[in-house]
Amino acid sequence: RDGVGARVELAVGGRMQVRVRRAGGAYLSGHDPRLFFGLGEGDAEPVRIRVRWPSGTVEESLGAGRDRVVEVEEGRFGP
Repeated sequence: RDGVGARVELAVGGRMQVRVRRAGGAYLSGHDPRLFFGLGEGDAEPVRIRVRWPSGTVEESLGAGRDRVVEVEEGRFGP
């Protein structure tokens, strides 16, 4: 329900970063569920985001900008 197990791939400028949404943390600790990607300085190249959900569904979006928060939901992400 909250994307636990989803694999998120972000590609820009010939480089790819991968993060996996995990659950939990330590007892009585805070946990930020967001996934962060560091893109650095660069041209206005398009950013491709691909999400492989635990269900096996794969969704992709091209054109996400830099310095943004992108919220994704299974079945509602993509072009």
